[in-house]
Amino acid sequence: MQRFLGKRVILVLVLCASIGTVVSSQGQSFTEPRYDLGASIGYWVSGDVYLGLPDDWYSKNGSFLFRTWFDGYLMPKLAAGVYVNLSSVNFDDFDTEATMYEFGVALKPRFLVSPEFAIKPGVNLGYRGASSDTAAAEFDAFGLNLSVELQYQPAPLAEYGMYVFADTGFLSQPAGGNEDQDITFPPIFYISIGAGI
Repeated sequence: MQRFLGKRVILVLVLCASIGTVVSSQGQSFTEPRYDLGASIGYWVSGDVYLGLPDDWYSKNGSFLFRTWFDGYLMPKLAAGVYVNLSSVNFDDFDTEATMYEFGVALKPRFLVSPEFAIKPGVNLGYRGASSDTAAAEFDAFGLNLSVELQYQPAPLAEYGMYVFADTGFLSQPAGGNEDQDITFPPIFYISIGAGI
């Protein structure tokens, strides 16, 4: 399962690098961007998940989280874009693991604090699914997420039009499941770091 997740992460990274090469060749200003392309690696903390089984609630273990997105600016302080999330999901109570994937759309205002620092909160709505060797662990769902990027562009990175950032927020699943059970969960927090152009 980890090998399967790793292949997906590598594929998404190659895609991001390809898009980034084309986009970064155009150049842009950090204070007045036309787009943001970013990728981050982080940790999705443990949290309670409703599985619709006799005991209902089970605790998900903390896991690796990979995020990437492309945002285009509708106006100087507001961006809309698309994103992809990848993670693994497992429980101590079950001998099974699932690869969770999600893609969707986002709306993100951006506030410039200084010429080198910006804050970019966002609301993310997406389709979420999971693949597993066990059919009961697979699901289709609606993802509702909140993200907050803290972007920083030091002088050495400014020459290349790049910036680094910390990204925190939560993933939640208000609706979803499979033929046998509902699978939902309230906000579960994550934190990640990454780079963007």
